Amino acid sequence: MEIGTLAGANSDADMIRVDNSPNVWVDHNELFAVNNGCNGSPGGDLTVESAINIKKGATNVTVSYNYIHDSKQVGLDGSSSSDIAGGRKPTHHHNHYKNVNKRLPLQCGGWIHVYYKLYDGITGSSVNVRQKGYALIERNYFQNAHNPVTCRYDSVCGNWELRSNNATSAADNARYNIAWDAPGSGEKNADNWATDAYPNTHSRFDPHPNSDTHTHTHTYPASTVTGTGDYPNGFSKYANLGESCAIDSGTGWVAFGRKGKWVATYVGVGKNITCYVAAFGQDPAGDTNKCSTQK
Repeated sequence: MEIGTLAGANSDADMIRVDNSPNVWVDHNELFAVNNGCNGSPGGDLTVESAINIKKGATNVTVSYNYIHDSKQVGLDGSSSSDIAGGRKPTHHHNHYKNVNKRLPLQCGGWIHVYYKLYDGITGSSVNVRQKGYALIERNYFQNAHNPVTCRYDSVCGNWELRSNNATSAADNARYNIAWDAPGSGEKNADNWATDAYPNTHSRFDPHPNSDTHTHTHTYPASTVTGTGDYPNGFSKYANLGESCAIDSGTGWVAFGRKGKWVATYVGVGKNITCYVAAFGQDPAGDTNKCSTQK
């Protein structure tokens, strides 16, 4: 289906809107508008308000194989801080965004899986994780993009897990023409392409061969990593600096550092990580760091 450049911005109209509905599949569409502003209309859009909005009680929605271009606002996963009930679990995969401004998606709470997507010519921001949402962002390609993974325009942020995207470190920003605007108070960017610190409760995403929605909810211990020795409380020895090992047990969380200073990242049981600064995005204690796994 092809939908483009419709009137209706002043009436808060969307090309596709999913409200209060479970198990919806939005697939193989071309959606386009005009990536220009219009003062006085909702969101400042010249034509429709958004391309695809998923709001209210909508859950288990898959958005796949769509070409969305020349639009100012692409889509919401939840519309506000009060639109969180039910824990939406949308999956966004194999979509192509070209010359669009923002909301790719804008996430207000819930859990999302974003994978195998092409972001090219993003003028505002891409994945905007807010209101304690959790996003798994993996195997995407970002180029010519502003603020591809961020929390902005909100003081209550969420968290993200980054896996196998084309950009993996700050050095890739110039390579792929990725630019970042300074975050405001309470906001943050993934400008070093590191997985964000984990929240108390989040969603672990593992591919399921028979479903488009890959969301499995787990509860993990508090995000504060404490202790005074080489390994945090509740963690055990895993690897010395420079070593690479497989994680075959525990919760899948790995702490890096020593003597009360650590950074933790979720890797997953059955996965691998090398114990060095670049793998964790920051150096909390110096060159005597060690890695440990949560029991």
